[in-house]
Amino acid sequence: MTALAALATQQPQKLGDKIDSLYQLVQDKKAVDAESKAIGEEIRNLEHDLQDLMDGVGITSAKGLSASVSLTEQTVPKIDDWDLFWDYIKSEDASYMIQRRVTASAFNDLLKAGVEVPGVSPATIRKVNKRKVTK
Repeated sequence: MTALAALATQQPQKLGDKIDSLYQLVQDKKAVDAESKAIGEEIRNLEHDLQDLMDGVGITSAKGLSASVSLTEQTVPKIDDWDLFWDYIKSEDASYMIQRRVTASAFNDLLKAGVEVPGVSPATIRKVNKRKVTK
């Protein structure tokens, strides 16, 4: 029997089977995510150890047999006073310093209160919620 013929004779997967398959995949992903999180923590710890060792001997790069590392620095913003920061944004018209993203919960609160936000319209996102059946 050809692959096409075999496919034609298969019964369509039932809704319940698809739901169970989805649930199992979600569980599999959670297990992989947990393992990935643990590995990420190990990586961060090893990176801190390397930074301390390299700082201790005054070097910014080093290599092993299969890899090399180098230390770099980057300046990032840390807001100490939000009121002062917002005053600066307004007075200097510095909105370019802000990431462009609307907080969904705040928008929904305004929407429920009947407030129309210029330039913004509500969009609906559909998703499938999953949970284990308890017996």
